Amino acid sequence: MSSNAQPPLLPNQDVLLVEYQKAQDSAEHHDRLLWVVVGLLVSAIAALFAIPPGHRQPHDSLWMRLYPPVLGILLTFLLSYFVYSFASFRRQKYERCKTIERILGMEQHLKLKSPQPGQRHVVYGLSFLFLLVSILRLCWELCI
Repeated sequence: MSSNAQPPLLPNQDVLLVEYQKAQDSAEHHDRLLWVVVGLLVSAIAALFAIPPGHRQPHDSLWMRLYPPVLGILLTFLLSYFVYSFASFRRQKYERCKTIERILGMEQHLKLKSPQPGQRHVVYGLSFLFLLVSILRLCWELCI
């Protein structure tokens, strides 16, 4: 028997390894989902910013003037909600991976250090700017 041979896994270890893989897969899925949703919502908000404020025709209703900023505000809240919830799911799954690593003596996620501030905080900062611009635009449209 060679010195590199691994001892046979106990059934509990098998279960933990499968759970580890599923948690890792789920965390990666939620991470991808997070950034796809962020990309779509930021694109939609940017498209709303492309509609010039105060540019209206004589027959335009109040709704036609107000829908870009109101929709921008709603999309910004949606953006923050999705970032929070998907990041929370991802974080919970990675925490489970770390717990399993401690049990099995692994180090894949335990030694990983993320930079501060995290990407989520950058998205929250952008969301705040989007919200501020949308509110200012709404005020502008209501005042003219």
